[in-house]
Amino acid sequence: MIFSSLQVLCIVARRPTAAGTRHRRALAERQYNAKRGLNPNRSRMAFGPSLHLSARRLTLVWQAMRRIGPKKLAIGALVAVVAIAAAVPILRPACIELQGADILTVSIARLKSGEAHLFCYHDRAGERLRFLLARGNDGKIRAVFDACRQCYKFHQGYDVVHGMLVCRLCGNRYPIDHMMKGEASCVPVSLPHHDDASKVEIKVSDLKSGAALF
Repeated sequence: MIFSSLQVLCIVARRPTAAGTRHRRALAERQYNAKRGLNPNRSRMAFGPSLHLSARRLTLVWQAMRRIGPKKLAIGALVAVVAIAAAVPILRPACIELQGADILTVSIARLKSGEAHLFCYHDRAGERLRFLLARGNDGKIRAVFDACRQCYKFHQGYDVVHGMLVCRLCGNRYPIDHMMKGEASCVPVSLPHHDDASKVEIKVSDLKSGAALF
């Protein structure tokens, strides 16, 4: 079949172009949104750039991880764990601040049977010296530095959990009544003190003698 040049031009003119198709789709989308009170430009402005940037950032992170390699990533994770472990002393439970020139005094009423409390004192150099006062189930008062004879170099100290003294480094635990004996090589450093029916007294000089533990 042979078409004239005029027929060919008519057929080509009637064929939909890509630009015409996009125009018709955009027009249909605007009519659809107008019926439902939607603003497509606002949603695109709100979400389009942010989603694009998020995807771009994820791509960059993934590319960087591939360049670093699994071995270096493992080393980085190990360094992060060590850094977190080093920061543990900062997360210690708050201690009860005491002040005094020569003698530190604590009321017996603050110490109930089977309980221990963490106290601290700042010397003139600004060093915080920590110690534990405990009253066993037998009624006896016990005083120790917040430091273990074996683990003091790591400056971890102790936690008190349900009447048990727990070393924050090795995890050894023992009842308050046996805290002076400790467990294996994990033994608290004893602190001289004097107590009577109403109070416990600790000399500042005795407390400063243990400054090297901290």
